[in-house]
Amino acid sequence: MVTPRFHPTVGGIEESVAQLSRRLQARGHSVVVHTTRTGDLAPEASWNGIAVRRYDPLLQRGYYVSRFEPKLTGDVVHLHAYAHHTNDWVLEHHGDRPVFVSTHHGMDFPKGSMAGRMYHSYYNRFTGIPNLAKASAVLVPTRHDERRFAELGVPAELLHVVPSGADDAAFLPAEPFIPPGVDPKWGFLLFLGRLHEEKGLRDLLEAYRVAEIRTHLVIAGRDEGLAEECRAHASKDPRIHVLTDFSQEEKWGLLAACRGLVLPSHHEGQGIVVAEAWAQGRPVVCSRAGALPAVVEDGVDGLLVPVGDVGGLAAAMRRIVADAPLAKRLGDAGRAKAEREYRWEDIVSRVEAIYRAGERPGARTGTPETLPPA
Repeated sequence: MVTPRFHPTVGGIEESVAQLSRRLQARGHSVVVHTTRTGDLAPEASWNGIAVRRYDPLLQRGYYVSRFEPKLTGDVVHLHAYAHHTNDWVLEHHGDRPVFVSTHHGMDFPKGSMAGRMYHSYYNRFTGIPNLAKASAVLVPTRHDERRFAELGVPAELLHVVPSGADDAAFLPAEPFIPPGVDPKWGFLLFLGRLHEEKGLRDLLEAYRVAEIRTHLVIAGRDEGLAEECRAHASKDPRIHVLTDFSQEEKWGLLAACRGLVLPSHHEGQGIVVAEAWAQGRPVVCSRAGALPAVVEDGVDGLLVPVGDVGGLAAAMRRIVADAPLAKRLGDAGRAKAEREYRWEDIVSRVEAIYRAGERPGARTGTPETLPPA
């Protein structure tokens, strides 16, 4: 596994790589994770029996524009994240072995400035897409990304839709967690994710004001710049609650207790929290951002509204809290989809099958003796 960051860093790609690595290891594979060294982390370590190799970056200009040169062994190389410069280096220098790429966030993430858009346009055309064509297979999280990468020239036979799964614990009955101050009579709608402007939190707060509902609003997640702004709203409205410090058990409890999940993002590569809410049988309200329309079927397992449509978001929130049969029908359909598409054991079996199908005769492979010790 080659990934920009790994444990103890927290994030969607990090969690996906950890889940996949642990489960492959449990099936008898030897797994080594190659990643960037940050802070005072040791160059070599073991995490849950998995060997971790960390490298000082030769180039560091952010999460993706960074490069290290991993010393690769083994039968399969699995790269994580599209547009990660280290992955481009691996595809250019280790293409004589089976190499697989999980794109994760895809390519439609916001490019904030004109310079950023020009850079990514150049990168896609001359580096990113040509390098993906060298891979044995490209794993994309949704049909949306399958279509986008095919449009840009990745051969269709290389593309496989393989989402990140929901943790097994997400499917278990959780002890409901109602935060202090929430009136149980009215319950609460839940936002769960990074407290960052791209998650549409300003739209959510304005829509909640417009909706004029008694149901409370709980905003929970790691602060990435908007916690204080959210708390300022909470100081003026006792129905709004902001949580930035809670346990994993409390996370499942929030999902179990909420009346619905609201995710008004401006971009989502997949939105794993949607699958986690579904696993608890909760209805979801989402924006039509990024890949979300390829994940949520409007009116069947969730409600979709245009990105930035405050009025539409407010109306969808009102529907969820006012129409209990609708909320239950959406939640039940979501639970069935989560069981069908987001169980990690099934996903790992699909990844193993892709590995086997992508092994090329005559490719250089490692042997058990050449693998770094776990």
